[in-house]
Amino acid sequence: MSSFRSILSPLRDTGKLQKEQFVMNTVLVRSRILFEKSDKVASTLHPGFAYGHNIEFVRNMALWPLELQVHTKIKNEDQLRYLNTNSGWEWGFEVSLPPYHGDQRTAVVDCLNNISGTDDLFTSILSNAGYRDTVSIQIEIE
Repeated sequence: MSSFRSILSPLRDTGKLQKEQFVMNTVLVRSRILFEKSDKVASTLHPGFAYGHNIEFVRNMALWPLELQVHTKIKNEDQLRYLNTNSGWEWGFEVSLPPYHGDQRTAVVDCLNNISGTDDLFTSILSNAGYRDTVSIQIEIE
């Protein structure tokens, strides 16, 4: 039981550019903005610098495997842009999660301008069973 509590204890907005939450009541997801080529979480973004948007599926707590489609969109495409994707303001992938396993992916996001001081990243997760959930992060730009 203590291992389950250790998984539940970090369910919070950490104050930096990181958010953790359960999706579909079975998968702990961590969405965070990292300094480029680092595992350190950024606290604010600065124009002219690139960062990593990391989506980590910490663990599938279901007793069955999950097939997930993940799609992230930037709210204001004039401030942030994904690099090396088909569309600069969107990023997506598919992931297979066996029971009690996790996975993670990272895309490079470029901070272009500071127009409003904040921006939002919305990550939509769709399961093979048809369930949809969303994880969002509000980004502070200096």
